[in-house]
Amino acid sequence: MHTFDIIIVMSIACCVGWIPAIYLERDYVLAIGYFICSAIGAFLGAYLALWTLPEFDKPGLLVGGLSGAVSLVLAWHFVRKKLRA
Repeated sequence: MHTFDIIIVMSIACCVGWIPAIYLERDYVLAIGYFICSAIGAFLGAYLALWTLPEFDKPGLLVGGLSGAVSLVLAWHFVRKKLRA
């Protein structure tokens, strides 16, 4: 993974984490949790995409990072909602 790939993956993670964080009302810990969760998901998705499909270099990185971040944030949101109810 190149140095600029890390910047791309972090920007994907910030964009995905920003969407649920803007709807929170002064719950800063939860907003930070969404950003951390999206960063972990983006790095896992990007690494798995580069590992399984090395011939799709940058598009695989983008799609893998985006799908990993979104899926982990959604999973965390639904698990939190189920535990709270």
